[in-house]
Amino acid sequence: MEMIIAFSFSLMPDGAPGTYNHAIACQLAERLDAGLSKSEQSLVALQWEIADALEDSFPALSRTLHDEARLIVVKPPAFLPTDIDQARFVAQLENVGSDNSRVLADSINLAQGENTQQKLNFLLTDARLYERFQHLELDNLIRPEHGDLLSEYRKLPEVLSHADGLRRYQRIRVNRLIIESIVKDKEVLKRGQYLSTGGVVEQVCEDCKLRGQVFQDVQVIAHPLHLPRCIKQSQQTFISQGLNVNVSEAGLFTIPPWDDTGAQVWCRSLSNWLQYEEIVLRLMSKSGS
Repeated sequence: MEMIIAFSFSLMPDGAPGTYNHAIACQLAERLDAGLSKSEQSLVALQWEIADALEDSFPALSRTLHDEARLIVVKPPAFLPTDIDQARFVAQLENVGSDNSRVLADSINLAQGENTQQKLNFLLTDARLYERFQHLELDNLIRPEHGDLLSEYRKLPEVLSHADGLRRYQRIRVNRLIIESIVKDKEVLKRGQYLSTGGVVEQVCEDCKLRGQVFQDVQVIAHPLHLPRCIKQSQQTFISQGLNVNVSEAGLFTIPPWDDTGAQVWCRSLSNWLQYEEIVLRLMSKSGS
């Protein structure tokens, strides 16, 4: 069986897919609609930002892929039992005493679940949770060792922009950031893991094993400047997983204009991206990747 894997490229500060991921979703839809894949029943693996973009622009295709169990989405991270020190978590909410901590505590008490982890994961799926925290500033991801280049800026979505609530996966991303921005102690509540390109492929492999789905050929869709590394790291990850998989590009597409309003500073311009790639390739070389 063939698989198409699409890798995301940045996102917006409010968790929306953004220009690049909508372009990637368009390329995927065009490829599937035109029958350019080797099989009409190709598996399709996407990072969540592209899945939201696909549902925005091609809802019928997204629904078909879901219904036929051909869609694998690498989702924003849910809370694991090991992410939460439950006793200290509850105590911290009680002791902080801010309006936001009180609203979060009330929301947790009303959520379904037998323990704090289950209740928090229930809240992650609430499309309107963010509406209760409109004066909250989300914590940005700052890595000062490289200046501002590796920073990711976040903000709450505007209520008027989402009449039907947040997107299927955007809500998980935003709601976890809300909770982490209120409970700031990382020993009490671990931060969501940032997946590398290889980590995305590992997650796809794990999901396929759980589903009993086997694939031999993989076509990669990504931003053209991201594509070479996506192919290389996909090949390396499949080998490390003991899989004999043929990896190729699904075809280049026109690079969309650079968007300087995106969340990830390294994806805002060509010069930023080239500096970022130098850092990543240097780190990969040191680790032997």
